[in-house]
Amino acid sequence: MVGEEAALAANPACLIIRTSWLVSGTHPNFVATMIKLAAERSLTVVDDQYGCPTMVDDLAATTLAAMDAGASGRLHLTNQGVTTWFEFARESVRLAGIDQDQIAPCSTDDYPTPARRPAYSVMASEHLVDLSLDPLPHWKDSLPAVVAGLTGDPA
Repeated sequence: MVGEEAALAANPACLIIRTSWLVSGTHPNFVATMIKLAAERSLTVVDDQYGCPTMVDDLAATTLAAMDAGASGRLHLTNQGVTTWFEFARESVRLAGIDQDQIAPCSTDDYPTPARRPAYSVMASEHLVDLSLDPLPHWKDSLPAVVAGLTGDPA
């Protein structure tokens, strides 16, 4: 927040993009890790944290469109659809041709991490309507291209 405030104070016309659960088909990320590990063994993934996955290609295209539309200030950009890490992991491995049953649900309490994670980190991209821009696609519609990029299979 401090960085955002400093950017806005320095240039009130700047555009700050907020996003969440960012993944791509070209770099290490949650989807790549789930595919790699599920191919080797069974996993447990938290099923009580909710958010909106965001695909890099969708984010980049909509960010450019928002800039072209003269957007400024803070803009939340995520793909449509709410899911849990567990559901996201299962769909990712399914698309990679791996048995979804390799992944079992667990609670946040069962999977402690050094950083506390919010149970509900859903972001809405409702201001796109104000800019006459289309929302990002549903994450399930964009995930196949990410998985194809990670596995080398054509989308």
